[in-house]
Amino acid sequence: CGWRAFSSSLLKSLRLLGQPVEPEKVKALLAHKKPVWKSSELAQVLHTLKRRRRADLVIEVIRTLESSTMKLELPHYSLGISTCASVRWWQQALALFHSIPTAKLAPNIFSYGAALSACGKVGAWQLSVALFQSLLQAELSPDVVSYSATISSCEKGGNWPLALQLFDSMRMSELSPDVISYGAAISSCEKGTRWQLALQLFGSLSEEKLRPNVICYNATISSCEKGGQWQQALLLLSSFPEARLVPDLISYSATISSCEKGAQWQLALELFDALPREGGQPEKAFKLFCSMLSSHLQPHVMLYSGALVVHGQLKAFDVKPVTNEELRHFSIGLGACAGAKFWEGTLTANARFEEMQGALIAPDVPSYSATISACQKAGQWQLALQLFGGMLGAKLTPDVISYSATISACASERRVQWQLALQLFGEMPKLLLAPNVISYNAALSSCEKAGQWQAALQLFDSMHSGNLIPDIISHSAAISSCEKGGQWQSALHIFGSIQKARLSPDVISYSAAISSCEKGAQWQVAVHMLSHMPAAKLLPNIVSYSASISACEKGEQWQMALHLFSVIPKAKLTPTEISYNATISSCEKGQQWQHALGLFSSMPKAKLTPNVISYSAAINSCEEGSQWQLSFQLFYDMLGAKLTPNLILYRSAVSYCELGGR
Repeated sequence: CGWRAFSSSLLKSLRLLGQPVEPEKVKALLAHKKPVWKSSELAQVLHTLKRRRRADLVIEVIRTLESSTMKLELPHYSLGISTCASVRWWQQALALFHSIPTAKLAPNIFSYGAALSACGKVGAWQLSVALFQSLLQAELSPDVVSYSATISSCEKGGNWPLALQLFDSMRMSELSPDVISYGAAISSCEKGTRWQLALQLFGSLSEEKLRPNVICYNATISSCEKGGQWQQALLLLSSFPEARLVPDLISYSATISSCEKGAQWQLALELFDALPREGGQPEKAFKLFCSMLSSHLQPHVMLYSGALVVHGQLKAFDVKPVTNEELRHFSIGLGACAGAKFWEGTLTANARFEEMQGALIAPDVPSYSATISACQKAGQWQLALQLFGGMLGAKLTPDVISYSATISACASERRVQWQLALQLFGEMPKLLLAPNVISYNAALSSCEKAGQWQAALQLFDSMHSGNLIPDIISHSAAISSCEKGGQWQSALHIFGSIQKARLSPDVISYSAAISSCEKGAQWQVAVHMLSHMPAAKLLPNIVSYSASISACEKGEQWQMALHLFSVIPKAKLTPTEISYNATISSCEKGQQWQHALGLFSSMPKAKLTPNVISYSAAINSCEEGSQWQLSFQLFYDMLGAKLTPNLILYRSAVSYCELGGR
């Protein structure tokens, strides 16, 4: 108990030193505290600093103790090296590694592995190879970690032949490569245009009873793309669901590129249509579409729709990649889409539209606006954009309502089209249309959801110059934007302006303001705002409570966090995973492992399933309390729940095994 109190006091004092750390202050602090270190106790302090990603403090503590009477042990150096590796400080990691012999110690496989990982993350392959050779000269047997780190370093550094040579050496030894080793080897094949070997290695994963991850898939697809094997690339992409994996941007981009090289235009565009818009390649897709038309190929009607959206994206990004000839083909294509078949195929979202088409009546602006609004409310942003483009094709001038509805549709998608929303908003004055409060709120919402706080604040401020009075929705969206951008001072300033505008804050604006305090670690302000809500005749919701608890967690106020958590049932609210996790983390930071475990154990009773964050906080709290057995039990329970521990938890487990001599 005395050691835990001392450890907590020491860690708090160290964190208060700020950044950058001054070595003399660390020395003075340790001299003042005068700790009587035990090996496991020092390791616990270093582990805690590692979890806080304070490699600077870890280095200074080790350097200070090196010059003291205390004898540092190998696990302490390994912890220091792995901490530096986790923040990509490879030079500092190597400096610590080379200090080991000075302490009259011999590096073991763990310290070598940590140093190799540090070099591997930055692709310093020459240093990695030198370390690996030193490991062999020390008559140590390389393990999977040391092999994988060296292979990965060679791959990242561009020395793919050596990476493959090391992988072959690993397979010939008694070691079984893991998914990380295979991923690095396949990536090496991709860099060396060895697509056949990449496919062979990918197939070996199942033979070794290993499940390929997204990295393995993407590296193999990229290898096929460089080898012109578009069929293999498509086959790999289609097998993602069977592997219970979700393709990412790299997966789609590599497959699209392979189809492009194989002159498979329609396949490429269909893949692009499935690709999430944000972060995609609109320029390439638009050029593919125009090439398809110039080749006298007939695209599917939905490809015209996709190309229309892409054309809008190019305008939103202010990109002008197309030639006049390409624009001519695109215009011809859009002209064909203006016929009855196009509308029958794509504009069936509204019954009224269908009736008008059946009667061969040309829809007018109000009809378009109503249909766009219906699509917006249904979350069909692509269809809303197609309708908006159809208005222009029919030589109709959109009004404020149709613009506002289309902008709102851009904000309703999970992957928000905020650039396109701002592009549409910026076009309104050019058509002598004055944006109203609804238009502004729609644009603000798109910026807020995309975390574009600067653009949101600019819009909010420009409302006054447009002789418009922001309403509570405008204020709430602006506050939320600042919260997502970590601008808590701006969020509170806007919140304060609500009453000046003779408006009444609602639960949404309060919750957004409290969340901004949480992001800024302003726990006192967050708790004050929460307590003030009843006076404003508002009942805090679970978001308000969760944000306040998270603020207390960041401020290391575990007592207040527990108090707020206990109030939730009294307020007739049900705690969520977020409120549980924040409270458990608060207890972990306060070294209250009993409270943390109690909360963790009560989650199933609340019909909640602990997730990775819940387990991590509970495991860390047990580590803070030196409850190693409980930590291991929770770690194995986590595996039993089919949850994947992060790298820090795995390394902690290995380090504690090493300290315990297991």
